[in-house]
Amino acid sequence: MQLINSEYTFSYYNNLLSAKSPDNEFNINELIEVIKYGYIKKEVEALRNVEDKKIRAKLKQSKLPCVTLSGTFKKRSKDYLQEHSGLMQVDIDEVKDFNNVYNKIIADEFTFVTFKSPSGNGIKVIVKVNPSIDTHLEQFMALQKYYNDTYNIEIDSACKDIARCMLLSYDPNLYCNPFSEVYAELYMPEPKELPKSNKKLNYTISITSNNDNEVIENLTREIEKNSIDITNGYENWIRIGFSLASTLGENGRDHFHRLSRLNQGYNSSSCDKQYTNLLKRNNGAISLGTLIHIARNNGVDIVFPTKKENKSTEPTSNNSIVNKIALYEALKQKRLLLANKIGKPAFTVFTNKTLDALVEQIPKSETELLNIYGISEKKCNTYAKDILEVINNYTSNNLSFDKPLIQKYVLPKLNNEDRKLYLLLKEFRLQLANEKGMKAFYIFGNTTLNELVSIKPKNEQSLLQIKGFGSKKVKEFGGAILNIIKRLQLEEIE
Repeated sequence: MQLINSEYTFSYYNNLLSAKSPDNEFNINELIEVIKYGYIKKEVEALRNVEDKKIRAKLKQSKLPCVTLSGTFKKRSKDYLQEHSGLMQVDIDEVKDFNNVYNKIIADEFTFVTFKSPSGNGIKVIVKVNPSIDTHLEQFMALQKYYNDTYNIEIDSACKDIARCMLLSYDPNLYCNPFSEVYAELYMPEPKELPKSNKKLNYTISITSNNDNEVIENLTREIEKNSIDITNGYENWIRIGFSLASTLGENGRDHFHRLSRLNQGYNSSSCDKQYTNLLKRNNGAISLGTLIHIARNNGVDIVFPTKKENKSTEPTSNNSIVNKIALYEALKQKRLLLANKIGKPAFTVFTNKTLDALVEQIPKSETELLNIYGISEKKCNTYAKDILEVINNYTSNNLSFDKPLIQKYVLPKLNNEDRKLYLLLKEFRLQLANEKGMKAFYIFGNTTLNELVSIKPKNEQSLLQIKGFGSKKVKEFGGAILNIIKRLQLEEIE
């Protein structure tokens, strides 16, 4: 019998001070045993008896072992991740009503493991997620929002780092639910507004057109001309990619490369792969405004002359401004609601440019709706009733809001045939690993496994295009993999 938890593997370090390269590997069963049965009880209790924060910090760094829960690493950096474990660390610090919060966490369907932190006044939670470096940040952001919305709990944002270390602890009441649900939602919030005092606008671009392509091209040229890296920080880079994907789709790929190239860590292949992944995951929630916002935070401002011209003719009363903001939010919520119902990205209902036009022109009939940018006859027939209902509520000053929605997006599930291939390849990997006396991910990782199932290579040349396969692996067991794929395809034909 194979224990249900044993597949979750990650790197182990003797302490934080030495946590540069791993000292060993751990699985979740070993982690539970160490924490629950007091392997480091003496060290943890000594820490909890110290009141001085500086001394306590030194003890944490030097006396307690730790793990990079989200994966196995060659070195403790996201650039050296070997395989994602499918686990996410959640830290809840300085818990006041400990028992109440702890009971809520235990009752949550997504709690896999939870225990008292080494300091004794915090809670550590382990949650199952989809094992992907590409979605790790967005899954953390979704979890952060989930805990805040559901329990009004703030979790430590430092846990978004895929290479973050989790300190081991002592808690005889550790809780584990091996059958917990996988948390698969993704979310990327808009960037926070910087205080005006922090903004230094060194460059100004005057745009004479509202065409999205021209706006982005002019902005990209100005940034290139002045060698400004606006992709600083992984989150900004992801947001810029989503913004380009929402606005230009595939045509945004070149701009993503041009903007990314200004970063010292630019890698053409990684950049290209990232944009492909962002295109697949994009739900339209991040728009062109995000790119403009990030540019402004980095000193590049965009001036739209049409906005200046409209200032004198537009009503300036606070009520008018508030009502338009309310209409914008109501239409945006309606769009997300419709998108969630049909299981498609929000921009397929209507784009942000259409949203802006709806707020500006306020159509009150289907005829007027057809004059709105992006509203075709088909979209009018499908969505007119919903859109006009929101607008009519606006004109009668009767808008009401529930709390903001986020678009639900779950990584696609495998069909029956692909699921069968996935299990066959996984079984082959395990058997080969057992024969060689090594961990399964050394044969090939889960990312490679998913690509094999998706691409289904037909020969050694196409197998070499799969990430994680070099000529040595192809020569050693590539033929066996190709035979598994071919045999299954023949069975389907029969």
